[in-house]
Amino acid sequence: MNLHLDLMHYWHAGTGVGRGGHLDAVVRRDALGLPYVPGRTLKGLLRDAVRTAHAFGWYGDADDPEVLLFGSDSRTPSTDGSTPGLLRVSDAHLPSPLKDAMKMMAPDQRVTIVAGLYREMFSTAVDMDSGTARPKSLRGIEVAVPCQLVADIEWLDDASEVRSMQTLRVALPLLRAVGSHRNRGYGRMRVELEGAE
Repeated sequence: MNLHLDLMHYWHAGTGVGRGGHLDAVVRRDALGLPYVPGRTLKGLLRDAVRTAHAFGWYGDADDPEVLLFGSDSRTPSTDGSTPGLLRVSDAHLPSPLKDAMKMMAPDQRVTIVAGLYREMFSTAVDMDSGTARPKSLRGIEVAVPCQLVADIEWLDDASEVRSMQTLRVALPLLRAVGSHRNRGYGRMRVELEGAE
């Protein structure tokens, strides 16, 4: 089963490091140099969406869907010990046909295409009194262009797959963006679970 991410704006799933004095943060890339969203990040967003949907009462009187899908650990206040979750989420990459085509290209062609997948964005703080940029406030980040990504979803218990899929599907409308700088409009997305109907 696949989770499709339709990224509609520039997005930044970062590495936590920059590139010298030029960029403060760069996008996470795979072995081909293509941008991707780590599965751990996606799983965290899904978990937060399910938790929020449960708090809104969207699941009625059902057992805690967060524990069902994602499990719990001994630090979770309402549980004794840890419980494994049913859901596994892979990294979200560009679709396989596109990645396969990239592998077949000559290295110089691939470099040109990969370079077109990224932009650099800069911002600075402005001094309200003088209207000029504050010293040492220029920040630059690398962002990826809008695209479609696909992540694999696996259920560890086939018997619970249908129920788990429906539980996840209920929360999907709460997923609005991915990556950093979401409050500035980056990373807006639509998410669809293949086979959820």
